[in-house]
Amino acid sequence: LKKTKIPPSLKEADFFVGANILLLSRDLKLIDYADSVTRKLLDDVDERTFCFLPPTLYDSMADIVSMIEHAGFTLVDIKSTNFVDYDDMKGAIELMRGINVDDVARPEPAIVMSFRGANSISSIHKLIESSSFVGTGLACPSDADEAKLFSSFFSTKRLTTATYEECTCCAIKPHIIKEKLVGKVLKNLISNGFVVSAIQMFKMERAAAAEFLEVYDGVVPEYREMVDEMCSGPIVAMEIRFKPTSLQGPT
Repeated sequence: LKKTKIPPSLKEADFFVGANILLLSRDLKLIDYADSVTRKLLDDVDERTFCFLPPTLYDSMADIVSMIEHAGFTLVDIKSTNFVDYDDMKGAIELMRGINVDDVARPEPAIVMSFRGANSISSIHKLIESSSFVGTGLACPSDADEAKLFSSFFSTKRLTTATYEECTCCAIKPHIIKEKLVGKVLKNLISNGFVVSAIQMFKMERAAAAEFLEVYDGVVPEYREMVDEMCSGPIVAMEIRFKPTSLQGPT
């Protein structure tokens, strides 16, 4: 092993546990800290927290994502979901506090998001408490113990809210996520009359990225660079519809 300079395409902020990076033509995933000293130095910087948007706030998703990104935090996960039974709704209500059945039992999707950054748990909690969204059902943990409960509850497999009808696929590329511009992209889509009927963050293997972009193979000279970009980090995949009659996902 020997030290080498980080290539211009990567920044120090790109190196965190769970990150996918392209380094010296190799697709690498960072799975853990190499030693306890590094863990101690970076744990606080890499702190994760969750945010829950009930269906009543679905139309405010872009504003809320933008607010948190503007505060310096990076989106690391997002998914739209529906609560499919009473026990599921009850679990959400008990965890979130301050929301009720009417907030959750609606046809619009609920949104679960996760952000990373220095002291993200306390900072984002304070940010929401001081925003216009306080008291609207927007929930996030106030301490590390609550963050673990959120992680446990929302990490279970859930149904998609995708309708697969009169829609198209839109993908937000990794560099947009790194530059904290996801909220801006969502605002642009919504302001042009579109609705995001399903959203989820994915990490693509090179073979999957090449297949997804194969229509450009041999058409544009930067095809290889496009595949590299799609593998360089997570993407946000969305189902986009124009004036849908319903956002209810399949059951």
